[in-house]
Amino acid sequence: MKLLLVQMRLRKINMMNIVIITGLLLSKIIAQGGYSLDDCVQITLEGKKTLLSAELEVQSAGKSVTGSYSSLLPNLSATMSSGRTQFPEREMITPGLTNFSSDTSFLNHSTTMSAGLSLNQTLFSGGRSLNQVKQAKVNLEVAQLNQRSTRIQVILNVIKSYYGLLQAQELLDVGQKNLDLSNEQVALVEKQYDLGLVNRTDLLKAKVAKGHAKVDVLNRKATLENTRRVLFNDMGLQDFGQPITAAEEKWAGAAVPTSADAVELLKTQNPSLIVAQARVRLGDLSYRQAKGLCLPSLGAS
Repeated sequence: MKLLLVQMRLRKINMMNIVIITGLLLSKIIAQGGYSLDDCVQITLEGKKTLLSAELEVQSAGKSVTGSYSSLLPNLSATMSSGRTQFPEREMITPGLTNFSSDTSFLNHSTTMSAGLSLNQTLFSGGRSLNQVKQAKVNLEVAQLNQRSTRIQVILNVIKSYYGLLQAQELLDVGQKNLDLSNEQVALVEKQYDLGLVNRTDLLKAKVAKGHAKVDVLNRKATLENTRRVLFNDMGLQDFGQPITAAEEKWAGAAVPTSADAVELLKTQNPSLIVAQARVRLGDLSYRQAKGLCLPSLGAS
């Protein structure tokens, strides 16, 4: 009997542990609806299709750089061919000089085989080969800068939509508090009206204010839902109606550079400006390529 009681108590304890663990897991899942700004940025950087596309463009440009060196390397080619010719059967008699005898054979086909190996090297191409390599390297630089620019823009969009969601949440809280106060005000004015302390006009004004508060809450809920969709879109996530809450964080002021430092950073770090400069170099290389077409080519084999 005592053993049975002990087993029942152990079962109760196990059930309680399961309930507690399940509750903790559920609370953790529910808590996942609250994302910090760093969480949103990290999720975006890991799954945003725009960033993946930019990464593929960088990889493609890198392969193009590798392929551009082929014009500087020698070209080695090998050829091999074989043939078989059919003809009516022929009798071939081959005399033997040592023992004064002869061999007789019958043929109805002949087989031919040939093989060749060639090595070609371009010695001079008017600078076209070297300029092709330079163009590929500049295109790789442009792809990397475009990737960086895309990354910056994606992060900025997430930050903007994140704080838009946080603002919509706080405005909805303010609107809900205003509606609660309007409900309390209507209840108070109704009591005063029943006691004859206020006239009907005051009661109607309180109800109108309550109606405005309701409309304001509905509008702010719609705004919150729209900002939620915008954040999901900027993060590259599919919107299945799952909840997401922006967690308020303590604001840390950033160091603002001076105007001179800002101009210097713009010249040296701005991706758009650097890309424009790279495109100027691409234009110059294209001109050199076209100029090299007018020059003769020299090769050795």
